[in-house]
Amino acid sequence: MRAKFERGDAFAYSWVPLACIREVDRLRRFVMKGLTRIPCPTLVIHAREDELTSVRSANFLVEHIGAGKRAGQARMVILENSYHLICVDNDKEIVAQRTLEFFGASDAGVGVNHDDPQMDTEAISTLLNAARADLERGDFAALYARGIPDFAWYQPGHNRSTGVFRGGKGLARLQAWAAEGVAFTAFGTPVLNAGMAVLPATLKTSSKTGALFSQGVMALSLHRGRLLEARWFPDDPALEDGYFGGEPVPDGPSPAEKAFEAAAALSRTLSKSPDEATLLRLYALYKQGSIGDVTGERPGVLDVVGRAKFDAWAALKGRPREQAMSEYVAQVQQLKAADAQPIAA
Repeated sequence: MRAKFERGDAFAYSWVPLACIREVDRLRRFVMKGLTRIPCPTLVIHAREDELTSVRSANFLVEHIGAGKRAGQARMVILENSYHLICVDNDKEIVAQRTLEFFGASDAGVGVNHDDPQMDTEAISTLLNAARADLERGDFAALYARGIPDFAWYQPGHNRSTGVFRGGKGLARLQAWAAEGVAFTAFGTPVLNAGMAVLPATLKTSSKTGALFSQGVMALSLHRGRLLEARWFPDDPALEDGYFGGEPVPDGPSPAEKAFEAAAALSRTLSKSPDEATLLRLYALYKQGSIGDVTGERPGVLDVVGRAKFDAWAALKGRPREQAMSEYVAQVQQLKAADAQPIAA
């Protein structure tokens, strides 16, 4: 497979025996029945645009693995820039990082992000300068916009600012901390090593209790013009622990997100399909609640269904994710209540 990729050749099975299809179908039924008996923590990684399987399969796994025994033991990672072969596709770095994190291993020094960044020196310098300007302003939203969809900020220590802040949800948590006036300054000369840039910096902030100037090192991973992750290494972690105080915030789903995912599962149990307008509203609220504002190009006029879905989602642009999740939950509960009512004679 690797040789074919390097040559640019297309490859696929020329034919598939029916016996193989039958065995796959038997395996599928066997797995679906046995998911609740899986006792161990599980990592599910799935590409949103997988051309062979649906992300509904990943949702099903997460919902049913260990159900009733240890809820929440399955974690799902959705890839936004890959197709079926995720281990060799555009998000292969994310696959490697999330797998290492799942096993409690660090990717430092193992070459995950240390391959060719596929950027020339000028492109690297431009991206670093832009990221440094964002950090000097304390504009973490702009920094995340320069990253991949799963971009993560790693904040060490043991205080209320500690944790891994990944993706849109991570940004929302990080901004709550950065709203206190957190920014970085006194950047030194960066040291470049393939896809990694390391540069000295100082975290600064102030409050009624005093000011904080915490010196350390910032490490940024870059690939194909985007940021993969940012890691802050303070020289004295105890200094930040003493200033910020508190306990680390768990990186699990919030109560609103749990209700949102439960409603998504409940929607698949409706015995009667809602009308077209309601289905479009459910689709739009789910996309707004799970992703945020609409992305991508509007489908052409020949794609009637895709165009209608896009327009319904676009109509919610600017609506906060929390509000969209709440409205989605209310809509599903209303449908389920109506679904349970007996039909009048």
